[in-house]
Amino acid sequence: MFATTRIARADFDDATLQPLYVLSNALMAEPYEHFAHHARTNDELYVFRRGDELVGFQLWRAFGDAAQRYVLGGKLRIDPSARRHGLHLAAGLDVLAAQRRAFPAARITRLSIASLFGFVSIARRLAHFAFVDATAPTEHVEVIERCAADSHYVFDRASGRVEVGIRMTAAQLEAYPAAYFESELGRAYIVRNPDYRDNRCYLAFAFEVDDANLAALARAA
Repeated sequence: MFATTRIARADFDDATLQPLYVLSNALMAEPYEHFAHHARTNDELYVFRRGDELVGFQLWRAFGDAAQRYVLGGKLRIDPSARRHGLHLAAGLDVLAAQRRAFPAARITRLSIASLFGFVSIARRLAHFAFVDATAPTEHVEVIERCAADSHYVFDRASGRVEVGIRMTAAQLEAYPAAYFESELGRAYIVRNPDYRDNRCYLAFAFEVDDANLAALARAA
């Protein structure tokens, strides 16, 4: 039903990014230049289609050395009609598997700067995770700070909030029932970012790519 195409950073031209922006901006609004700048801080793009119809995408970057790898997923956007099919989970597992093949002895840490919706979609499939703020390991804080700056975002260590300059649209908010925002994970996010609807800020979180989290993700994908 769905097909996934991988696109390398060298091919992130406007012809590639503009259709993605149209989909993204209907859900999470920002200027095209801001969208494109963030996209081009990444290494790879996964595009999801249903037949000829674009239904979603996610950006990825990976860095580090042979002992420690960091994987950051960005701009997860899925059309409401294609949600709950695990497209982002399968893509994430593919990226993590590629890192494991390339760096078999490395510790792999997955990081994210996420909206409420991106956070819940990933965290609910994990065995464990942690928010990144001043209490987190210093290396996680520094990586988030650096990646945020690359995208012209601003990371506040004390709160863990990242000013991303992206506005949630009414269509995005109305697509979810009240119970979603009252869920355990929804409340965990909102207590740390209570003005999430209007402040154009996301939260950073991280998880180790260990046996427990890989098994949990594989079950959900």
